[in-house]
Amino acid sequence: MPKLLVLTGITGSRVGTRTVLSGRSNTVGSNAGCDLVIPEQATAARHAEIRHVLERWFIVPLDPNARVFVNGEPVTSQGRLLEEDLITFGNATFKVSFTEEIEKKARTTASTSSSKGVPQLGEYLIRHNAIGQSQLTQALQHQGELRQQGRRVQIGDILYEMGYISRLQLEQALQDQRNDFFERFRD
Repeated sequence: MPKLLVLTGITGSRVGTRTVLSGRSNTVGSNAGCDLVIPEQATAARHAEIRHVLERWFIVPLDPNARVFVNGEPVTSQGRLLEEDLITFGNATFKVSFTEEIEKKARTTASTSSSKGVPQLGEYLIRHNAIGQSQLTQALQHQGELRQQGRRVQIGDILYEMGYISRLQLEQALQDQRNDFFERFRD
């Protein structure tokens, strides 16, 4: 099963966010069309490309003025990415990890959230430290099982039924999601 690349923000505007990259070619930059959007002045519109080649992951700077570092060392042409590496794009640093394809759905991709709309409920619950990633993964797997049985149950209800969150935590996350929706899609 292919390994997907997970980048977890540890400095900059993306602290605490996790982004899963699964494509053969993934762009990183401040442009809203990038796979990983870093809305910072020190990040070029198309700062770097992250490539998946023969089950290995590589980073390639795209802008000649872009600062890209892996574990503090500058990358000028192409650098290989390994588990626990630290990648810096401008002023934003991310920790590298890998995940299996089955966990992809559980990972809330922040770049998708910022460029295509409002984040999913799980991201709000993780931000508020109401649940962890493994709890969200378990709940999503349970939701998939229920769908195979013909039952449609919202993820918030599943997390509540599994005892991972309280009704108050669910209501707060839903309110935050509604607020973001109205903020982003205001006339």
